[in-house]
Amino acid sequence: MTTQINDINLPSLDGQNSESSKDLLENKLSIVDHVEVELVVEVGSVKLTVSDLFNLKQGSTVKLDQSVEEPLKLYLKDRLIAYGKLVAVDDVLGFQVTEIVNSL
Repeated sequence: MTTQINDINLPSLDGQNSESSKDLLENKLSIVDHVEVELVVEVGSVKLTVSDLFNLKQGSTVKLDQSVEEPLKLYLKDRLIAYGKLVAVDDVLGFQVTEIVNSL
């Protein structure tokens, strides 16, 4: 049994076709642009003993490891996508992006 292998010619994706490549990417992304994703803002974390956990009651304060001046982190699943700060948007909390992580 013999396998025949043929060459194929694919279009170049160099700078000459960058506009068409961009259009192609945007067309492909339009397939999923209506999909909702959940973002999570990490305000900080803390490690407590089980005893300290059980001693929490209404009015207790838990000190986090996050400095007040340090930017907060915005995650998509477990992937860090941006840094920013909390802001008030009307009567709810919002997140203002101050830096996008380059690995997007």
